[in-house]
Amino acid sequence: KFIAAGDISRNLEVKQSDEIGELGNVLNQLTHRIRSNMDELKDYSEKTSQINIEIQKKILVLSNLMQISSLMSGGPKFEEILKIAVEKSRALANSEIAFLLFKDEFKDFFRMKVVDGIKSDYLMTIEISPKDDIYDKALNLNKLLILDQQNSLKDNLTVDFLAKFQVKNCLAMPIFFRDSVKAVLGIANTLDNFSYNKD
Repeated sequence: KFIAAGDISRNLEVKQSDEIGELGNVLNQLTHRIRSNMDELKDYSEKTSQINIEIQKKILVLSNLMQISSLMSGGPKFEEILKIAVEKSRALANSEIAFLLFKDEFKDFFRMKVVDGIKSDYLMTIEISPKDDIYDKALNLNKLLILDQQNSLKDNLTVDFLAKFQVKNCLAMPIFFRDSVKAVLGIANTLDNFSYNKD
């Protein structure tokens, strides 16, 4: 009666080896199989939920790209497009901040162009000149810059960079024009024990 009511955690105590005992053994095997199947279904359900979350993230990224693309074709000011692109970037990877550094062609240093999120006022004041270590060793590189608890640069650059930007984790991507870095798009946060995953 308990098993019929849904309590599949029960095991029947089999005391005899006649037909009733065999029936008890069969019921125990059935409830064990049902428990196993329910555990498998629960695992599949959790995996499906995770896959759905990942799909939703990718859809969000693609819809953001489509929105920026349609804005570009609509003809608004370049600054508006940059602002929206930076805002959309902040929605990625638990970011509290997104920023865009532009390289000044005449003075040869990086200056903050757009910031979205916490510490915006402070971050807008940041300038990085060729005298700074992080200029060539961090921002002027041809590769993705990952600064978090798992990844670090040599020569204390991580410490210098994170101190200058007042964040704990940062992911920065150089933007190229005619084979040289013209801007750096970054996302960052102040979370402890955080690392950026491959996506």
